[in-house]
Amino acid sequence: MYNKIVKALVVLMIVLVIITFTNIIHFQLKGSNMEIGAWSDWVSAACNLVIAGTALYAAYSAKNWIRGQHNATAYTKVNEIMSEYDKITHILIKMFPKATTTLPNDSGFTELRMANEINAYMCIDVISRLESLNRWRVNYAPEVHDKFEELLEFCNTSYYLFAAVITKDYDLIADGQAKLKLAIDKINKNKEFFQKDIQELFSFPK
Repeated sequence: MYNKIVKALVVLMIVLVIITFTNIIHFQLKGSNMEIGAWSDWVSAACNLVIAGTALYAAYSAKNWIRGQHNATAYTKVNEIMSEYDKITHILIKMFPKATTTLPNDSGFTELRMANEINAYMCIDVISRLESLNRWRVNYAPEVHDKFEELLEFCNTSYYLFAAVITKDYDLIADGQAKLKLAIDKINKNKEFFQKDIQELFSFPK
């Protein structure tokens, strides 16, 4: 669209020049006293107007192009963040049964604790990326942020549960298992909340 309009303005400028010189020749052949200098002034003025119009339109189009690129980047960022959220959710749901039944002497206990630390870092990272969306003027409800925080809550609860397992404090183990069950229930419930169109969850700049 932009290229077509610019071409049209250039063609208009050429047509103005042709018409002007045609009239100059016409007046010269008829012996008119019309001064060529006056015609050249009109040609120059017309060309300047066309050039100015082209420049203004180019500036307007550039602004729209930048806005379009800005919004496209924002949309891509949101999609990446939500994909990461889904990935972490899947990992935590898969981890839950092991976390609530593990024992210190289990062969995979150490690996499970290390995996939980990695998951916690992943949660912190995706929350940070969510908060950085204000750079692209993307808004979202506080509820969205809370649900991201609930991923980290699961990891923190798992950490305290594992600490209780190591010390064999059965009261704390029971408490940790109950809290972890509540945490995973929230995450499972949040899956339904996020089954919406991206534009219902996030507000993009106009």
